[in-house]
Amino acid sequence: MVVETEHIQAGEKPIAKLFGEDHLYKIPRFQRPISWDKSNFEELVDDIVSAFENQRKDREPLVNENGSPKIEILEDYEPYFLGSIILNRKKQIDRFQIIDGQQRLISLSILISVIRDLIDEEWDIDSQWPEDLQGFVYEEGNLARGKEETIRLKVREQESEFFHSNVLERKATLGVDEKSNDGLSEPKKRIIDAINIFKSYLKDWEEQGGNPIELATFLAQRVLLVKISTSSLESAYRLFNVTNARGTPLTNADLMKNINLGAIDKQERDDYANIWEEIELKLGNEELERLIGFMRHIILKDKNRSTIHEEFKNKVFEEDPNFRGKEFIKSMENVYKTYRNRILDPNIDSKDSRKNVYYHNLVSLMRNVYPSDEWIIALIRFDREFSDPDGLYDFLIKLERQLSLQWLTGVTRNHRYSFVYEILEEIENHSDVSEILSLDKLNSLPDGKEKDFKESLDVTNFYRKGNYQWPKYLLLRLDLERHDNTTLKMDYGDSVTIEHILPQKVKHDYWLNRFDEKEFRERWTDRLGNLVPLQGSKNYKASNKPFDEKYEEYFKKKSSDLSLTNDLKKYEEWTPSLLEKRHKKMKEEAVKIFLKY
Repeated sequence: MVVETEHIQAGEKPIAKLFGEDHLYKIPRFQRPISWDKSNFEELVDDIVSAFENQRKDREPLVNENGSPKIEILEDYEPYFLGSIILNRKKQIDRFQIIDGQQRLISLSILISVIRDLIDEEWDIDSQWPEDLQGFVYEEGNLARGKEETIRLKVREQESEFFHSNVLERKATLGVDEKSNDGLSEPKKRIIDAINIFKSYLKDWEEQGGNPIELATFLAQRVLLVKISTSSLESAYRLFNVTNARGTPLTNADLMKNINLGAIDKQERDDYANIWEEIELKLGNEELERLIGFMRHIILKDKNRSTIHEEFKNKVFEEDPNFRGKEFIKSMENVYKTYRNRILDPNIDSKDSRKNVYYHNLVSLMRNVYPSDEWIIALIRFDREFSDPDGLYDFLIKLERQLSLQWLTGVTRNHRYSFVYEILEEIENHSDVSEILSLDKLNSLPDGKEKDFKESLDVTNFYRKGNYQWPKYLLLRLDLERHDNTTLKMDYGDSVTIEHILPQKVKHDYWLNRFDEKEFRERWTDRLGNLVPLQGSKNYKASNKPFDEKYEEYFKKKSSDLSLTNDLKKYEEWTPSLLEKRHKKMKEEAVKIFLKY
């Protein structure tokens, strides 16, 4: 069935047609890299093989002994549909742009190549099958005939050579194994994953009696896609969301790439696509979407009302059409540079090296442990406005204190974002750094917060507060203040855990003798003074050992540069009085950090 309008053609096409001479493809610059994961590849090959096996049971073999298809048998097989693809090609262009369906077409190219190589390696028949399947994906040039090489599907430039040497070339997939993933970019890893999954699945299937030549026949002739093609790029864009049945849904970042590159003149589009793809390669799609979210918060200064893409399209670009396209990508590049230099690899380039180290350590802590992103938005906006390293240092100190204090006293995430939106407004309305740094909202305590904070430090279930995030943040924040912040930069990653000095479950006589009152243990075990940060996983076997053994075998090994943990070496034992004394000292330090203005 074929449906045609002025701009759109739609019809069912078997794989043999879609991978035939008159179908050449390229992936437009606005598309994401290959993003299917292992489960997608497994589902694809399982669906195709299962569709074939379900019909093969009661039929004669689909091919003769020499590998040629039995046409009369083949025609009895019901077609299997893999969804639809949307293509765009103007008459003067020889290649279709893949608007929707690139994940399927890339994966099918890899699957065909794997089947080609399995037949080539294992089946002693005429060589026509591997050669014919090779023509589905790649044909070498012929100098004598004046014929250039034919690459059926041109992937992104970043993966082009890799795809050629690992997929397109004859027998290329045979040399790929699990180790081939080492040190590769994420898109290249996914290509290797696809090869390995398809090979493993098909070899298992062969051992159970499967014939890859029969499968190749079924795949080429009876597996169908609905091909929707249009000469209008705008029509293709309108269609691609409707028919994304099997593909990975496009993210806000993909949609923003689409809408902004589409607004740029063709002669400049590649330059801006390069900027976008370089950022995308460095961050990854998920982190890029987060970056665009930062831009959205900075511009709109309000909580999300719909998706990022819809808010830019219906609010930002409606109010300022000129921001769409080149100006958006320029702005995104600038925000990315600030994000990279001030947050991901935090440095402020101050003449005071101590400020550089302290800034790095505090940002590292917030980035890895603080539970939301509003502080990042404020830092990016401040730095973009003022470009003042020492001012940014002072701004971070004040901002972190205010937001952490709010979080540790139960202020909701939405309210913290509202606080940051107010700061963004102030930055827009002031031209001097000192005016921002002297704002009352950055330099005074909200009513009642001093009392709330002190009470939060004293709760008996402190270990469990904030879904275990409070104790980690506060302990590492105390540790940072004790740390030598003059030269040593810290990286507070996900590997930090929180351990109890007095064990949660007391079994050893050492602890039962010193902490013999059950009521005391219940009241003090999960309090601030009994907690210590460790680098690495917990060791429950070491938990109940006497204090001196526990320190030597456990705390000492996992202390590294953590001052709070190293501090335990001055204790020869652990007693109720020492626990209470340490608790009091840590409370005083926390009060000094957050409440002394």
